[in-house]
Amino acid sequence: MSDSSSESNENPFERFGLDPSEGIAGITERMREHIHAASSGQEKSEIRNAWVALTRDPRRRLALSLGAHPETR
Repeated sequence: MSDSSSESNENPFERFGLDPSEGIAGITERMREHIHAASSGQEKSEIRNAWVALTRDPRRRLALSLGAHPETR
C-alpha cells in the first residue's frame, strides 16, 4: 500500500472492494481475505481498524456505504 495517510481517509468499501449489500458477514469474510494477503503488521492493523469501523457501528457503516461509489458495469 502506497500512502497510508491518503488510504486511511479512503472509504473502506472502496479501498477493500467491499459490497455494502453483503452485510457484516460478507464484510468480515472479505476483510479476512485481505488480512491473510497482507504483507506487514501495519497493513494488517489498518485492515483490522477498518473492519472494526464497519462492523461495530451501524450508523457509520450506513454512512460509509452511502458514500461509496456504486459499481458501474
